[in-house]
Amino acid sequence: MLPWGAEPRLTKDLPFATITESGRKIYCDLWRPSETIKPSGLAFIFLHGSAFYFLDEDLGTRPLFRHLASQGHLIMDVAYRLAPETDIMSMVHDVKRAIHWIKSNAAQYQINPDRIVVGGGFDAVSSTHSTIYDMERFLSLMV
Repeated sequence: MLPWGAEPRLTKDLPFATITESGRKIYCDLWRPSETIKPSGLAFIFLHGSAFYFLDEDLGTRPLFRHLASQGHLIMDVAYRLAPETDIMSMVHDVKRAIHWIKSNAAQYQINPDRIVVGGGFDAVSSTHSTIYDMERFLSLMV
């Protein structure tokens, strides 16, 4: 079992984006350090594994997230859209929306926008690679 200090502050089902065409909201769980722990400035955007088809955020990750929050890190556990609701490129865009949201809210959550880590389960490898490849173009469209 991983050690951790004070209980982190958890905000469940926080909407961070809305799909314009459908009005569907995309949610995340946000884990923040306890008020007694100095924020590190680092944000970790976690993408759950799912074979792009099933599962959801908050599946067996609480010990890890508690440990990371006890180190002062913020964790954004993203519930990105899955098949058959959407395709892989739309999943990648959900990841881009998460990055855009955390950068836009960096000051509020005491995050350094240059210290954002994206990772997670197996699906995260594909989504992260595709996201990084085209992130600059995507961000220019968000303005």
